[in-house]
Amino acid sequence: MEDLSDSLAFVESSLSWIVFFLLLYLLVQLLIGYVISLKIESDQDYYLAGRHLGLKVAALSIFATWFGAETCMGSAGSIFENGLSGGRADPFGYAICLGLMAFLLASQLRKLNLVTLGDLFRLRLSKGLEKMVVLILIPSTIIWSAAQVRALGQIVTVITPLTFETACVFAAIFVILYTSMGGLLGDVVHDVIQGAILIVGLMMLLIFSINYIGDFQTALAQIPAERWSFVRPGETWLQKMDAWAVPILGSLVAQELISRVLACKTPEISRKASIWAAFLYMGIGLIPAFIALIGNQLPFEVAHKDQFLPTLAQNLFPPALFVVFMGALIAAILSTVDSTLLTISAFTTHNLMGDRYYNLSEKKKLFVSRSVVVATGLVAYFLAHESTGIYDLVILASSFGTSGVLVVTLISVWKPEWAQRVPAWVCLLCGMVAYPLANRMEVQGPFLTSIFVAVVAYAAPFVVKKLFFPKLQLS
Repeated sequence: MEDLSDSLAFVESSLSWIVFFLLLYLLVQLLIGYVISLKIESDQDYYLAGRHLGLKVAALSIFATWFGAETCMGSAGSIFENGLSGGRADPFGYAICLGLMAFLLASQLRKLNLVTLGDLFRLRLSKGLEKMVVLILIPSTIIWSAAQVRALGQIVTVITPLTFETACVFAAIFVILYTSMGGLLGDVVHDVIQGAILIVGLMMLLIFSINYIGDFQTALAQIPAERWSFVRPGETWLQKMDAWAVPILGSLVAQELISRVLACKTPEISRKASIWAAFLYMGIGLIPAFIALIGNQLPFEVAHKDQFLPTLAQNLFPPALFVVFMGALIAAILSTVDSTLLTISAFTTHNLMGDRYYNLSEKKKLFVSRSVVVATGLVAYFLAHESTGIYDLVILASSFGTSGVLVVTLISVWKPEWAQRVPAWVCLLCGMVAYPLANRMEVQGPFLTSIFVAVVAYAAPFVVKKLFFPKLQLS
């Protein structure tokens, strides 16, 4: 009985130390953010880090922005539950998305010196379309933010006795403070440091997991064959294609990614950084994917699938290593949520407020920008609290109304002479309606269907003009 009491006391003591050092770790993050905030003098610094990112820093920052809750927790939990079919979006789909960004949009967008994707629509089309596109993108960005807040809440739940509801409150408050101070400049600094720590931590977790099972060959041999399949039982070819299209195409116009591209020093750096980030993302993303594949061989109970990776680390790592790993995991999530909140702030100030914002002094611009971050963080908390899981939030965010935006963006970049206002309006509106309608009608490939509808909608005004109204102006 005394031995049991001593063991419980040791566990409680270890937990207290872990919580203490994690709080200290987070306070250091806030301190760094505060110090960096003193160097921010303009909204260009706040949103784009002054456009000073070099190749190595940009590549690691793009990787860290994408490599957040959905990879380490949402996707790992989904693969743990369903095998590789639960991880098609992440890491595989999102890595391909980064590669496409390099070849389709990165250098082209950087050459235009934009601040947001909405600026492209104002430049090539009209102010009305500029506002329309950001109103479409803001909801998906808030959903993405909610996924990160929920992930942070799940981590706090694993390592403290707090309930998930309380943990979400804590996560939201910290995220709002963290983001509002340092902006993208602070985010990039954390990316470089924490990205390296997270990579090492994941490698060590892989080693610990394999050693617990026995060796690599044993762990590999015991993975059931069905867990290697990317296809879920009963899926049609259209459903398979749709599952890949959502992360690859739906995320191509995500401002969180585009902001890093626009922050690079030169167009060539933005292209190369995206390529290196794609390789890095795939390589590192395979680590939590493999750990999740062998997760059924590890006899640890998981309260929720999203808690798989932190629960595993808690059981396998010694306390000191667990603190470092969880700190790095938290930093990865913060890097992603920082970008999403900054994205909404940039959309609101630069694209929705327009001249009312541009005419403010730099000091007032920064105040307004940070205020929007706070308001957005509160909305993200509400969505995180009400959702059922991280992975579901991420998939919803990637497909929410982006098909029309994708079509108009690619045309505006590659065929600017085809960029006309009437077709763009029709395309955006049809693309926004097509996905939820296809979902409601239980169409097998709702996202691909919405892209097809968006393409047809863009082409339709040109066809009608040629056949019936040759003198009609579409611009």
